[in-house]
Amino acid sequence: MGHPTQPAVADDVIYATGFDVSPPFLADGQIAWRSGVPVRYAGGILPAGAEKLYFIGLIAPRGPQIPRYGVQTKLAARMIAVHTEAGPQGLALTNYFANLRQPELRIDVLRAVWDDQMADTERLLSALETAPVSRGIGRPATASGRTKS
Repeated sequence: MGHPTQPAVADDVIYATGFDVSPPFLADGQIAWRSGVPVRYAGGILPAGAEKLYFIGLIAPRGPQIPRYGVQTKLAARMIAVHTEAGPQGLALTNYFANLRQPELRIDVLRAVWDDQMADTERLLSALETAPVSRGIGRPATASGRTKS
């Protein structure tokens, strides 16, 4: 990355934090917070306020975790492909899910709840993948929910 006092430019960043969800490269207010956790959508993968940022493993069912990370990672990879297909005009993917579902604030959930969230995210993402890009989802929103111009 760059010198600590200069902005860094990167295509991809993988930042393994455990449960510390305050990466130093995010400006204060970049993502929305409620009750001490990031507001997230799409099975807890997409944080409100930051397009093209994905949380893997921040919500998971009780029990073995390693297999669960793969499920979320595959969904995130599809989300990245949808963003890429949208081209330079962008895509407000988080807004798409936020308009259809309530936010997720939990970290630990029962397996059945998590499975339902992953299936719902899969279904909504599949619907978006088959929709023409020209339908548009809107402009990306800020953490406050306002649309960027």
